[in-house]
Amino acid sequence: MHFLISCSFIFSFLENFKCDVLFSNAEIAFFYGTKYYPEFFGISEFENVTKHPKFDKSRPSVIYIHGFRESIYTENVETVVTAYQIRNDHNIFALNWSNYSSGNYVTEAVSNVIGLGKLLGVCMNYWIENNILNEKTLHLVGHSLGAQMAGYIGKWLNLFSQGTRKIKRITALDPAKPIFYTNLTAFITYIHVDDAELVDIIHTNAGILGADISVGNCDFFPNSGILQPGCTIKTNPLCDHQRSWKFYAESVISKKPIFDAVQCGSYDDFKQLNCSSDSFSTNFMGFHATNNCSGVYYLQTNEKEPYSRGIFGLQYYPYNDSDREVL
Repeated sequence: MHFLISCSFIFSFLENFKCDVLFSNAEIAFFYGTKYYPEFFGISEFENVTKHPKFDKSRPSVIYIHGFRESIYTENVETVVTAYQIRNDHNIFALNWSNYSSGNYVTEAVSNVIGLGKLLGVCMNYWIENNILNEKTLHLVGHSLGAQMAGYIGKWLNLFSQGTRKIKRITALDPAKPIFYTNLTAFITYIHVDDAELVDIIHTNAGILGADISVGNCDFFPNSGILQPGCTIKTNPLCDHQRSWKFYAESVISKKPIFDAVQCGSYDDFKQLNCSSDSFSTNFMGFHATNNCSGVYYLQTNEKEPYSRGIFGLQYYPYNDSDREVL
């Protein structure tokens, strides 16, 4: 199995479980309107969100999860949240786990991904059971470590509901690679196709900071998925890793699909136009990925905003990478 851990002892306290036992400094921020003014709910208080006049049960809900040493005030959170505010058709939340995402990457941040992800999976079961959230319209979006946490939440929701509940969709934006894809311990696992009804993954720094294996329903590799046009290590060593959420935010704002992608055996095949021309082999990276997407997809983007090339992204074009420094 993908997820092996002994946890039968936990089921005995589920009936009396309350989401107030651990990680008391983690918060869920609720955004509404057009201003970036979050209202915070502690995990133990999140059920009260249904009383908020701006919470709309008829809308789908999205929860964005930031990465290592970030908070809801870092650029990626504000960019994605603002994109959803422009759409104006979701209940918009962001998990603020900044008190637990800092410090040592291995002993603190990764450890807290596992612990907090487990807790939120249990809480998610409670919230769904009590009609606070609806798993059939719930979308988790996470970047880097946040993507791995989204996977843990999905795993534990499924486990604690004894297989009766699954999150509708998880979008993993360049899920963090370090530690997660090793054989160091059987107690660390990673985002996987089984974690939600639809798991779509955008790889932009694969094999370096991001995961380089395909484990979603659909995995998108823009510009090879490793190095991104317009990024240089000299100006911003995180640029490639960050492109995933920039691509995603751009797709959220658009009311129609804009990142056309095609199934292909490899990036070399994509560059040589050796991909299937069957219409069933194409899909859309980002917000507009369809429920039936399956396999590995490639596409080309622009070097700067707007990044999308529409159907022209289905064909490779060379770009000038002479300024890129190689590590």
